[in-house]
Amino acid sequence: MRRLPVLQERHTNLALAVVYLALAVEQLRNAIRFDLPLAGVYFAVHLVTAVLFLVRHETIRRSPHWPGYLAAVLATFYVYLYDFTTAAGLALERLGAGLMLVGAVGTLLAVLSLGRCFGILPVYRGVTTRGMYRLVRHPIYASYLVMDTGIVLSFTSARNVALFLAAILLFLTRVHYEEMVLREDEAYEAYTRVVRYRLVPPVY
Repeated sequence: MRRLPVLQERHTNLALAVVYLALAVEQLRNAIRFDLPLAGVYFAVHLVTAVLFLVRHETIRRSPHWPGYLAAVLATFYVYLYDFTTAAGLALERLGAGLMLVGAVGTLLAVLSLGRCFGILPVYRGVTTRGMYRLVRHPIYASYLVMDTGIVLSFTSARNVALFLAAILLFLTRVHYEEMVLREDEAYEAYTRVVRYRLVPPVY
């Protein structure tokens, strides 16, 4: 009876790998066309993600709580709703661009650190304690928030501020439901005693 779910997961992984490969190609085009280092990092993030979908560990345990899945999906794709047409002043744009680059590099390092345990939905595929996961328990989400701060500073608008606030709530919700699943493993419980903070030391 286990073969069908495994087969379905493999098909899903393949479909997601294709999607992220397409996103990687688009970012590579942007990097070449506009000579943007940030787009080059985004290309690397999407390419690594595509590969990880193909090689990641099988799901061991799934969350039974649907709000966690909804938060995960929304927290993955909300970034495409930001408005990049309203530029702020030059000083804020430079600061924002710097934060976006730092956040993108942090995301790449965190995804590489997570490795084959990578996933989007609140499921358990094993515990990672290396690399960026020595700093906080959810470094990918922390990096996203750094990028978002840069977006809001560079392209300040009521829409973007509202999206940023919504993103914070989504990530807090996402972390809550993910950790409900992860804490069922004693190895993760032990990890939380070593790495105390989820997103922002020493705040949370």
